[in-house]
Amino acid sequence: MAIVSDHLADNLRTLTALLGGETALPTDPSRLWQESGPNATLVLRTASGGHAAVHSRRDPVAEAGQQLDTALGGRPMPPLIVLVGIGLGYLIDVIEARSAGTRIVAIEPEPLCIRPLLARRDFTRLWESGRLLLLWGPDYRGWTSGWQFWDGLQVDPVTLVHPVLGRQSTEGLEGAKQVIERMVFGARANAGARESMQAPYLLNTLRNLPLIAASGNVADLFDRFRGIPAVLVAAGPSLDRNIKDLPAVEGRALIISVDTALRPLLAAGIEPHVVVGLDLQPMNARHISGLGAGLRTWLVAEGSMDPSAFDGFEGRVMTFRVADHHPWPWLRSIGLDRGLLRAWGSVLSTAWDLARRLGCDPLIFTGADLAYTGNQPYCRNTIYEELWAESIRHCLSWEVTWDRWMQKPALHQPGWNGVTVRTTPTLVAFRDWLVEQSLATSGLRFINATGGGILVGGRFEQLPLDTVIAGLRPVRGLDVVARPIGPTVALADIVDRVVTEWRVDVPPLGDWLRILSGGDSVGSLSEVLAGAVAGVRSIRGARPR
Repeated sequence: MAIVSDHLADNLRTLTALLGGETALPTDPSRLWQESGPNATLVLRTASGGHAAVHSRRDPVAEAGQQLDTALGGRPMPPLIVLVGIGLGYLIDVIEARSAGTRIVAIEPEPLCIRPLLARRDFTRLWESGRLLLLWGPDYRGWTSGWQFWDGLQVDPVTLVHPVLGRQSTEGLEGAKQVIERMVFGARANAGARESMQAPYLLNTLRNLPLIAASGNVADLFDRFRGIPAVLVAAGPSLDRNIKDLPAVEGRALIISVDTALRPLLAAGIEPHVVVGLDLQPMNARHISGLGAGLRTWLVAEGSMDPSAFDGFEGRVMTFRVADHHPWPWLRSIGLDRGLLRAWGSVLSTAWDLARRLGCDPLIFTGADLAYTGNQPYCRNTIYEELWAESIRHCLSWEVTWDRWMQKPALHQPGWNGVTVRTTPTLVAFRDWLVEQSLATSGLRFINATGGGILVGGRFEQLPLDTVIAGLRPVRGLDVVARPIGPTVALADIVDRVVTEWRVDVPPLGDWLRILSGGDSVGSLSEVLAGAVAGVRSIRGARPR
């Protein structure tokens, strides 16, 4: 089994597409080298100065098969197998030969193994079929998509640790363990959100049908701000310090605010060009509800937000979706669709994806602590201050009030400038996702101008906000976002189809009733639909605004 170098170029082309950019593959012949012979193997220099063959020199495929048999213990092939330590990938060969459906998450803590692995055989078919995820240290680029391999699993995956590579790198094993935990966390978070939120997603989107139909499509904005800087404003504690510098951004960058940060910005006299809303909870709508009147700010909103979130933004709304959740399959069937933006647990992830899809560069983050900098959960002037003030009126100190709003459990992690700061596992997961995206998104500059918190790593540059702003030049075209953008289909057609096609035998009805089963929401479905139809009917014949 001599290593065929022609495979390296083909594999790298596929990996570049999957990872969103090229990646360097290190080599160090003094630590890891190939051994020629009928069976290709690798030789690793050990910590003691000796050396060890990574695979059997006689029959590496049989060796891999024996390791798999031992791990399975007579059980059938599982839907997912996790490999920690890959070497030349003979275990991948055995799994592929034994099962046409088993998916493989292959994690290699030793990056020196990757080049010879990719040179030995062609993995493109496994990647294209979605059966293989290949990650390697120290960054493990691509891990943020790994949750999908755990999604929907009914049994735990089988995990195999390479007997040689596992012994030689306890630090590498710990890194692999952490990246597995992140992927499992993502799978559980997505499954939990899908289970708990599918009914509200459905009902709110139907309630918002008139708003969605009359709104613009966020996809119409994609690439409209090519090369224009974007400042992404979150409501972390450090915004209290940085907000005084933001007026100087006027005319130099597109200001994209997350919903939580809109009130603090307006309190400082700053109107963002765009505010992004994602969460469908009524409490979350209070961050933006009624604030849009008289502003130039446009609301870019997920179609399932609480209807009150749209108050005050009439004529300045663009909608999007984050997945193919109900009722979007049906809406598309009647000609109504909206662009897709990513959401990974936080509205900041969606604001990032919006800026990327708009074509902005560089992407400048501020207020993105993802931590409780200064022992605060948010900056000042958010809606929570009303609730904190109520607590204080009940004789609780400011410090106790802050502490009651902080999520548990708490972690302490090194962040900006090496300062240790309080955060949570959830916020760390959001940080890790953004760092991963910085590595996976080639051609863009990422600047963290928060000056606090934990958004460090990857390709994020750490610069003071005033320094960043001083380097921005005046740009034109920032008012493009305010140009009228109409619905993608004729509103009258939408109304006619809703009215004429909504019958008991229409396919979505069964799915929707299953989603709503067991709750009071079932009884409200007809009421919600009637309201939606009446609302769309009221804009029959309306022209794009």
